[in-house]
Amino acid sequence: MNEQSLLKALVIGEDRDWEFKSARGGLPASLWETYSAMANTDGGVIVLGVEQHGDRFVITGLSDPAKIRKAFWDTINNRGKVSINLLTDEQAQVRQVGSKSVLVVHVPRASRHQRPVYVGQNPLTGTTAGTSRGITIAPNTRWAGN
Repeated sequence: MNEQSLLKALVIGEDRDWEFKSARGGLPASLWETYSAMANTDGGVIVLGVEQHGDRFVITGLSDPAKIRKAFWDTINNRGKVSINLLTDEQAQVRQVGSKSVLVVHVPRASRHQRPVYVGQNPLTGTTAGTSRGITIAPNTRWAGN
């Protein structure tokens, strides 16, 4: 993803396949619910280092991009936190936008054999799914045939 594409997405705003998160103070807890929701639906893009000010999104950048990226990979590979890592190295990269760094994560759709992607260790309580209005907890959802 290049700088122009990211700036265009900021103007359009969040949708079921785009989420912007601050990551000020470390990885936001909501990151993993967003990852789960995107993986369980059609995939999407999560950008860390962006804050919402009113009805617009502003790139604030990451204070320590290497530390955030390492924490991201450590957590996504922790089966106690997330049921499966669907990503390759190329799908979570630090990008420069002007003088600021952001972490851009391209979340693919999980295959029917990988679903549900869930947070924690219990798929009945940790599964989320994206909707046109945001993220919903989807307990007791039948995933195998989706």
